[in-house]
Amino acid sequence: MYNEILIILFAYILGSIPTGAILAKIKGANIRDLGSGNIGATNVTRTLGKKFGAITLLVDVLKGFIPVVLIQKYYLNSRYTGFFSPELFLCATGITVLAGHIYSVFLKFHGGKGVATSLGIAAGIIPKTAGVAAGLWLVIFLVSRISSLSALIAVAGAPVATYFFYGRSTFFYFSILIPIIVVYTHQENISRLFRGKEKGFNKTQA
Repeated sequence: MYNEILIILFAYILGSIPTGAILAKIKGANIRDLGSGNIGATNVTRTLGKKFGAITLLVDVLKGFIPVVLIQKYYLNSRYTGFFSPELFLCATGITVLAGHIYSVFLKFHGGKGVATSLGIAAGIIPKTAGVAAGLWLVIFLVSRISSLSALIAVAGAPVATYFFYGRSTFFYFSILIPIIVVYTHQENISRLFRGKEKGFNKTQA
């Protein structure tokens, strides 16, 4: 149990690393004062440019991917005798990373909306679902040019894909929890979408 607590704590700290805020600081700015004020790749791209947006996206994905892959490779093996089942502990670690990203200890428990980090977590735990979600995001984004709409549709499709590929397992319930969290963090975006006021990217920005 002691090891599990340490891993969960490490996962939260790793998830808390505010990539977008760090990159903005390198540029001499405060990301919370730029654009929407969000630390995610969308706002970073709009305010700091494509290069910084791409870096933010990549690091935020890796924040989710690396810990769950390392846990599977080096901790959850045939000798694992932890309090939780391997699948449940893996999913709990992923959720903890996501919680760190959304409620970063380095930003007074503020943070991003969790889409990129969720993709990284899913890629490490349920890669087939992650592939479907990424494909959905890309298709919707190419049509709409609206990142938030693309993300919401992508995560909505995740439970269906997970059930198809992995059955009614712990991973299936995990794939239901992720969309609930993402919808929660996108409440303002959803409101703007319904009012037709959500900003999109034009072709030169994307």
